[in-house]
Amino acid sequence: MRLDECYRLLELQPGASAEELKRAHRDLTKVWHPDRFGHDTTLRRKAEEKLKAINEAYETILASGPGQYRRHQQHREERKEENEAPAWRVRWRGHEAHAANLPDIVTLVERGALGEDAEIYDPAAARWIPLTEFPELLAILQRRRVRRNRGYALTCAAIAIFILLRRPTPAGLVIALVLFAVAFVFITRMRITGTDTSRQ
Repeated sequence: MRLDECYRLLELQPGASAEELKRAHRDLTKVWHPDRFGHDTTLRRKAEEKLKAINEAYETILASGPGQYRRHQQHREERKEENEAPAWRVRWRGHEAHAANLPDIVTLVERGALGEDAEIYDPAAARWIPLTEFPELLAILQRRRVRRNRGYALTCAAIAIFILLRRPTPAGLVIALVLFAVAFVFITRMRITGTDTSRQ
């Protein structure tokens, strides 16, 4: 690859500083990283080819200047750090993120950052697995469901009591009874989910 083509590929002017070169390479690497196109094999293949050309252009420019060996070594170390991305990945609602390990994913589930329909890429199995197939994560989801149902039941009961205290009319009585029935449904769901959690 000619030097002028290399600069053009990296969107730089000839004679750009080492800092500009490094920044351009880093930015283009992020834009064209194949992991961004994991859902489409055609785009992923194109991204791999583009990234290969970007890396080749960067190495060619590095090799053309003084102190090339030192900069080349430094670049190799930086690329190694960038490519050592965590093997675990999570995706939910169209978003994908890296995770260092399973305990990090457990933390995400506990914080509510992942829902039941999330998927986890398990490097040992080398495939995407539904979050609900991990027992430790399923238990956390069930505890969240118990808390949510308890909150709904308490809210419905509180509104029903408020209506009874404020408007003891026939319509208010009907509304309060409906709210108590809904609260009972949430309590039943809470107990069923709690029983399932205790069996695991």
